[in-house]
Amino acid sequence: MCSELFVTGLRRMVAAALLLVATTRVVASDKDLAPADTSGFVTASLITTTPTASAWSAFGHTALRMECPQHNLDYVFTYEVEGTSFFYARLLAGKAKARYMAVPTNEFLEVMGGEGRGVSQQELNLAREEKQELWRLLDEDMAEGPTHRFTLLSHCASVAIDKVEQCSGKEIDWGQWQEDMLKNNGDLLRVYTHHAPWAEFLFITLIGNHYGGHYGQQQRMSPQMLESQAERATLTSPGDSLPRPLLTGKNVRLIEEKQAKNGAAPTPLIIFGLLLAVAVMVTLAERKGRLKTAARCLDILLLAGQTAAGIALLVNLWGSDVFGHVWNWYLIPFNPLPAILWLCLGRRKWFGKIYLFYTAVLVAFIAATPFLSQLDLSHQLITAALAVRCFSNYLRYKNHRQE
Repeated sequence: MCSELFVTGLRRMVAAALLLVATTRVVASDKDLAPADTSGFVTASLITTTPTASAWSAFGHTALRMECPQHNLDYVFTYEVEGTSFFYARLLAGKAKARYMAVPTNEFLEVMGGEGRGVSQQELNLAREEKQELWRLLDEDMAEGPTHRFTLLSHCASVAIDKVEQCSGKEIDWGQWQEDMLKNNGDLLRVYTHHAPWAEFLFITLIGNHYGGHYGQQQRMSPQMLESQAERATLTSPGDSLPRPLLTGKNVRLIEEKQAKNGAAPTPLIIFGLLLAVAVMVTLAERKGRLKTAARCLDILLLAGQTAAGIALLVNLWGSDVFGHVWNWYLIPFNPLPAILWLCLGRRKWFGKIYLFYTAVLVAFIAATPFLSQLDLSHQLITAALAVRCFSNYLRYKNHRQE
């Protein structure tokens, strides 16, 4: 969601709070067996938006819609990350904060429709006092401001699930998991982002050794997965003889999707395939005494990109828990060490041996692709381009020593 929705949602926050004062709570004799509310006085629903090719919205979005027709209140409570300066740097460093914001439903739908995204609604099967409690919790969260740390395990879908469990005092039993949910973290991530190749490239780069692990199923659930899994879920607590279905009624499509999910060409595979082709052609020309300036420029470009990627990976490894503090295999080809060595020792005649050693490391890294699930072709095309240029520079140093 765009940050301009944040301000809009505050306009009628006071009116929403009046709902809790104006209504009388219905106290069930046994909360665990409280019947679902059919009065229509308050309605609570899960809202799901379709994903896009953008890395930020590649998973779609989950929100909660709260309606009270009698008081003319209709809001979508959407879990949003604060829009501040250096946003992506703060997000990567695990410093980004998030909270719920209330947006009038018609404005929320207008923004989603403008982005070409589909929006669907599933009504929650909650008792009247549970829906009032949910509304209170959402208002309270909004009033507290951006206090939640946004991580891979605390996102819009998982937070919405927590709110439903909290207001009902029950746990959600998801029933039989869909087959995709049995995959490891990395393979499931590829399923979620198959329509957005650049988002897939980014997240696979950052996930590290969590690729082969299994987060909790609730944390691994994307908005689209939640939408389908919720249809078989029930609300339950110890001693319940008849678990209550999580949803009531049918899935209602509020807006049809207008845009294609497929990411616009060129994909990482195409871009980095071209990079490797350029590296090979420039290297062959350089060996024949041509395009030496182009070769130096390409080396600078590769070294700068490698260093920047390495710094980002180190920040993610040591300073952030967005993806967790785990080893990342991509630190082997992408790290600041080559740039540091080149700046400190690049003029030494024996520095060519450093190039030869790193070429061997890169070739071994490429050979490990079938054995390390995080590694894939798109990334290894960059590794291959680095290896080609490292070996060419080794030959250049070797020739200079022989002259």
